[in-house]
Amino acid sequence: MTKHIWNLVSNKKSIWVKWIKEYKIGNRNFWSMDSETVEASSCWRGILRIKESIRSNIFHKLGDGRCTSLWYDHWNPNGPLFKFISKRDMLASGLTLNSTVNDIRDGRNQDVVKWVSIDGSLKDYSTSRAWLDMKMTRQDVKWHKLVWFSQNIPRYAFILWVAANQKLTTQDRLDN
Repeated sequence: MTKHIWNLVSNKKSIWVKWIKEYKIGNRNFWSMDSETVEASSCWRGILRIKESIRSNIFHKLGDGRCTSLWYDHWNPNGPLFKFISKRDMLASGLTLNSTVNDIRDGRNQDVVKWVSIDGSLKDYSTSRAWLDMKMTRQDVKWHKLVWFSQNIPRYAFILWVAANQKLTTQDRLDN
């Protein structure tokens, strides 16, 4: 899924990206879209659901600013501007919600999208790097070896996993 998000935000030249931008995103910004849209497929909802978890890993290195959203993309060292500026102030500035960085500055080179690695350095995107960065940010739980081991019985492992996450439908949970 991170590859799909990367292709969208880096404007990869593909039929899928063109189709998604035309029929799913339209004139909205990808980062401002809600994952709970009714007409969305489960795959598209999944992409929208995980976008926030990798948002801090996508950085726009400015060139001319034409491909970088002024408000929603991470081009400022402090993060996307929408986190600090209300929609009311955005619109009061005389700029639209779809404004690009080019609207406030004049650059000569093309924008470049970079992956922010777990160590804070800017790298070219690769699926393996994204996987490693996201994998390292998760914390191991104490019970994982109890549930996931080579000789486990999948049915029992699943039930134990659900119970460890306190999601097992028991009489106590049914009464609530």
